[in-house]
Amino acid sequence: MDGCVYAPPYTAKGVLRVNPENDSVEVLGDFPVGEWKWHGGLLAKSTGVIYAFPAHSNEVLCIDTNVRPKDWDGEEMVDETWRVSTIPIKRHANDTDAPDLQYKWRKFLQQNELSIYRRSNL
Repeated sequence: MDGCVYAPPYTAKGVLRVNPENDSVEVLGDFPVGEWKWHGGLLAKSTGVIYAFPAHSNEVLCIDTNVRPKDWDGEEMVDETWRVSTIPIKRHANDTDAPDLQYKWRKFLQQNELSIYRRSNL
């Protein structure tokens, strides 16, 4: 892991990344302002990825905290956009919740390094 501190966007446009080694701060990603997107997250130690659970979003936010990979000529990559991605939530065929349901989940529960569980608000 890269030793930085990450904050998922709740109403902000991107993920806040703070590097305590040099006190630098940057915003990663480009999401719509507002909308109460993600509400906290949990680090999967086995992969180095923070999974942020959706409040009003229909996607799980993934923040890669691993050490920056090298590009094809061995230099460190400057572009940090690879760190932020999303996973769409696949709804069960019998799920009757509206797709725009708000405050869907509130907290993750972690059993071990390989399994992440999420409690629904409903």
